[in-house]
Amino acid sequence: MQPAASLLLETLKPEDQIRVTLRGNSMVPLLRDGDVLLVARGLPLRKGAIVAYEMEGNFIAHRIVAMGSVIQTKGDAGNRLDSVAPDRILGLVIAVIRNGHARSLESFGGRTYAALLPFSSLVLRGFHKIGVFGS
Repeated sequence: MQPAASLLLETLKPEDQIRVTLRGNSMVPLLRDGDVLLVARGLPLRKGAIVAYEMEGNFIAHRIVAMGSVIQTKGDAGNRLDSVAPDRILGLVIAVIRNGHARSLESFGGRTYAALLPFSSLVLRGFHKIGVFGS
């Protein structure tokens, strides 16, 4: 029997959108365990975008860091790179739903927020180092 993730990849049409509940913390702080992700098929992939893909029977949502014959992805909270075959990509994560509220990741503001959030801890550490918050 095929894993559910592989079966889903084979039955989805290019124009389909699906909702996937995220499990894990590899994309903290942008995405959190229990968030619902809206994933759209058929959209062009680009460096910096967040994609959902199937790996070893599991769904994973990570940011694209390089594109070539394989797609290189990485979670914002980790250092491990994954090499993903393009045919394992479920689609582009276009929105996150948390506590009943949806936030677009594809609007200008959503893309900016998603791109800058991984660096927020670096900025805060820099502010602390130069004394912006006092001693």
